[in-house]
Amino acid sequence: LPKLLSDDTGHGIFTEGKSCPVLGLESRHILILEHTAKRELCRVRLPEIPSIIQVIGCFDIDWRLIVACRDQSIYAVTSSDKRGIALVRKPHLEMNAPIVDLCCLDKNKILIATSD
Repeated sequence: LPKLLSDDTGHGIFTEGKSCPVLGLESRHILILEHTAKRELCRVRLPEIPSIIQVIGCFDIDWRLIVACRDQSIYAVTSSDKRGIALVRKPHLEMNAPIVDLCCLDKNKILIATSD
């Protein structure tokens, strides 16, 4: 997840290589870590175990995670008005077959590949 860093003038700039790791855990949590991976920036709990995560946006402005889970469901996780707080958006999608991969074309369009 890309992150804005301040330049000498105090303005935010996008930087190459300064991205925040996004982790999906067996405990049904998604963690967003600081680019050094030493500090947790955000944590959200999903109803199911995440297996595939796609990222859209920038952590400091507006971001969205599209998350496929092992139970064949897909959730959208977005930033809230408060920094460090994430929201699991409803409704979610449920597939009839296991999800193999997904791809985000933009904020409103995703492609989903299933095993059938």
